Amino acid sequence: MKRMEIGEIVDGLRKAGFSCEFRGSDDCSIEGFSDPASYLPGTAVWLGATRYLKLDESEWNQVTLLFARPDMEGAEKFPSVLYCEDPRNAFMFVVESCVERKPCLGIHPAAVVSDEAVLGAGVSVGAGSVVEAGVSIGDGTVVQENAVIHSGTVIGSNCRIMDGVCIGNDGFGFRRNDEGGWTRLPHLGRVVIGDDVEIGDCSNVDKGTFKDTVVGNGTKIDALCHVGHNVQIGRDCLLTYTEIGGNAVIGDRCVFVSSCVKNRIVIGSDVYAGIGSVVIKDLPDGVECFGNPARIVKKGR
Repeated sequence: MKRMEIGEIVDGLRKAGFSCEFRGSDDCSIEGFSDPASYLPGTAVWLGATRYLKLDESEWNQVTLLFARPDMEGAEKFPSVLYCEDPRNAFMFVVESCVERKPCLGIHPAAVVSDEAVLGAGVSVGAGSVVEAGVSIGDGTVVQENAVIHSGTVIGSNCRIMDGVCIGNDGFGFRRNDEGGWTRLPHLGRVVIGDDVEIGDCSNVDKGTFKDTVVGNGTKIDALCHVGHNVQIGRDCLLTYTEIGGNAVIGDRCVFVSSCVKNRIVIGSDVYAGIGSVVIKDLPDGVECFGNPARIVKKGR
């Protein structure tokens, strides 16, 4: 990346609505960004607390630019500090402004896209991916390599479907037959995905039986997640390494960390399920839960 002067950084943040104040040398400039655990000279870093920076205090003067809250203890010991009420988002905004946007790659020659699929403007489909008949994909959505989008799936605009994702296949539904074995249930529903959704590598979202499986606008699903048939997920949720059983209903702005949600569970909005949670009962709005089975440990998030 090109070297950025502190004046350029501050101006860009203020124009974007960030409240910030710089203390340090006027000739401060950066040529990259660092993780606190492996700081690189000449770069910027953000800290919620100095304990996250893997440098001795005697080495803090090597940090070219620190993003920090005004009340962060120890910040005054760094040579150049950009004080922000929200230093993480301010830092990420600057990082994003330096990232070169990849141009739309269109449809790769090794992709298979049905003539009966409807693709919006600027859609990209990577090598080895399959988009079946009856699929609708909104403007600016990127389908990466080796994904499969089954018939009837609706994907909104500006989504990112990563490698190996499967959307719209039959769910895991069976009934006992007269011989005591299992007969697969028909799945006549669809998957409907909103705008600005991300689905990580090798995750899958099953279509509904008689109603649609729905993923709301802005929701982000990490790699190796499973969303069962008829599930309803609200807006702006985060799922990481999580399994959602069929017919579960999840509200808006929920976070699930390496969790498992039983089928037919109803979960409110603003719920946080911590690592390893096994949710077997309904949860109201605004609670945090942990454990197996999951127990509410905090109310009023």
